[in-house]
Amino acid sequence: MIAAILAAAIQTSPAVALGSAPGAPAARYVRLRMTVDGYGMNGSATLLVDREQARYVEHFDLGPESSYQGFDGVHAWQSDVNGTTAIQGNSLDRATVRAWGDLFAFERPADAPGSVATDPATHRLARFSMWNGNATETATFSDYQTFSRGTIAPRSITYTDDNGTWKARVTSVETPDDVAGNAFSPPPAPRDSSIAGGQTSVSFLTATEIIIPVRIDDGPVMHFILDTGGQNVLTTASVKQLGLHTIGHGTVGGAGAGVIPTSFLTVRSVRIGDAEMRDQPFIVIDSSVLGGIDGIVGFELLSRFAARIDYRANTLTLASSLPSAWTQGVEPTPFLFRSRAPQIDGSIDAFPGSLVIDTGNSGVLDVNAPFATAHDLWTYYHAALPKKGTLAGVGGAVASSNIVVKKLRLGTATVTNVHGDLTQATAGVEANASFAANLGEGIFRNFTFVLDYAHQRVYFAPGGIHDESGVRFARVGDRIVVQALRTRSARAAGIRVGMTLTSLNGRAVSGSDLASVRAQLEDQGPGTVVDMVFDGTKHAKLTLVDYL
Repeated sequence: MIAAILAAAIQTSPAVALGSAPGAPAARYVRLRMTVDGYGMNGSATLLVDREQARYVEHFDLGPESSYQGFDGVHAWQSDVNGTTAIQGNSLDRATVRAWGDLFAFERPADAPGSVATDPATHRLARFSMWNGNATETATFSDYQTFSRGTIAPRSITYTDDNGTWKARVTSVETPDDVAGNAFSPPPAPRDSSIAGGQTSVSFLTATEIIIPVRIDDGPVMHFILDTGGQNVLTTASVKQLGLHTIGHGTVGGAGAGVIPTSFLTVRSVRIGDAEMRDQPFIVIDSSVLGGIDGIVGFELLSRFAARIDYRANTLTLASSLPSAWTQGVEPTPFLFRSRAPQIDGSIDAFPGSLVIDTGNSGVLDVNAPFATAHDLWTYYHAALPKKGTLAGVGGAVASSNIVVKKLRLGTATVTNVHGDLTQATAGVEANASFAANLGEGIFRNFTFVLDYAHQRVYFAPGGIHDESGVRFARVGDRIVVQALRTRSARAAGIRVGMTLTSLNGRAVSGSDLASVRAQLEDQGPGTVVDMVFDGTKHAKLTLVDYL
């Protein structure tokens, strides 16, 4: 991120990137103005630093990829082009944002999450690198010159991470005597959304994720994943269908160590039911990544509207503010932001740790490799050798091993007998040591799940789907189709994704019987045997189990 590029230029440590000429008094406030070339686009940036208190704010102006970042003395924050802000609460994310401010103003702290290298001839900062939880950020500095009031700064800055390489050229350095009281605060909250009547509901499909209907620029209804930590995403096929045009090029990572190419655009309108967001930035990825789904919405949408996910009714309801009826009698679970995703306190059996809420995760519980290693969970759960490629995401496949967690605490809620995975990763999200595990769709479907980003709270309300079969069904036209399998027993019974259920316990079924089918597979008690027929001829006897 460009904040990293610019921030490192202000370090005042023995490896000085921003200094003062001999005899010149050091200025407290320094503002750098720059031109930026990156992601196949040209733009500009400004960076304002308070060298006494390590506060800073960066504004990066580059079309759909414009952003803000800063530290106001209390909060480490990040915002998109519209001012949609996430106050960073994850320990590593907060530390990496703050580290730049510390490096601007003070001698390098011993615990700063990075390393420096100096030019042997000038003794000035030549390189700074830092692990951000997903990848290594590296910034290099050269061509130091003297600017306003004897301030010395590099003219040339180059920055590289898993999103690509940027180059910045410092065009001027200003040293104001004073700045506004809110100069280091996040930008104002966006006023770019509305919802007719204050509330709207849409039906969703539950395959391995929540798939909701979305209209872009009043075009046709498309199908998007609702991803709590995801940003706005369109696929190349949906961009072509809508007749839109992209600019620039970059990369993005996720699960696994790899990255995929991206480009960028801004759309005029995003509609979900009667809710609308306007002038929204999107990244564009290849259609093959989402397997036929048209895009993703998440952080931007949920930052503007309270959301209620009713798995039993397959309904997403959005509201301009949180209705009291949604949470009556339910204790809230507070969360912090890990990048854009909610992070809650919890525990995996006897091991406390932070858990990230990820409705875009089609799994159940993915335990990060550092947490598993730190607590020797491979031994604790008598886990088998990890299988290659058992978990996959944007960045590629990750080896993992299945475990059963007897008790999983989710803030104020608890679930039992959770089928999860211990991951074995050295890069990507699963290698991040700052949180214990990623929670997937298999957890949230056990509740009516309420998200209130405005107050940083989630609610695990009564409801949900308490399936004991390990088979996820969805209605497709007039058929009931297998969308996902959750247990080994379901696979051992010969059930496969894509099959059509034609009979249950001797009774023929069709699409209109989905609610009845689910009822017969819920809360019947472990050990109950159900007789299923798929595709008219394939018989399967399945024993119900207590699982998630």
